[in-house]
Amino acid sequence: NGAIYYNTASNKFRGYQNGAWTTLGGEPEVCPSGMITVGDICIDSNERSAATVLNATNLCANAVFHLCGSGEWITGCGSGQGSNWIGAYELTNEANMEVYGGYQYYIVLGNSSCTSISGYYDYEAGAYRCCFNK
Repeated sequence: NGAIYYNTASNKFRGYQNGAWTTLGGEPEVCPSGMITVGDICIDSNERSAATVLNATNLCANAVFHLCGSGEWITGCGSGQGSNWIGAYELTNEANMEVYGGYQYYIVLGNSSCTSISGYYDYEAGAYRCCFNK
């Protein structure tokens, strides 16, 4: 019997057949439902409910995605696809190099434009989007 799973470390699908695991070719050409295609990236078409960076990272990972980085987020925002990009900051997976009072500071984007930038402490909740590299 065969089995298929998604390896998040390699961003590849793996299959088990005839007693051996192999990397499968032909990763999805189409993004999963609820995501937009921007180049070789799939991005949530709508923001997800507010969460802390850690919770957002885990929620994305549970769905075999990752919390979008700032470059992915800006690319998605500038694509003209999806909705609710502008109007409130959204979390990214990128931490500022500085730690304030023992708390990590993360980059947030989108308050007034695709490139408006600020930061949230790791304990602050914000809307977010998950990404997937095809």
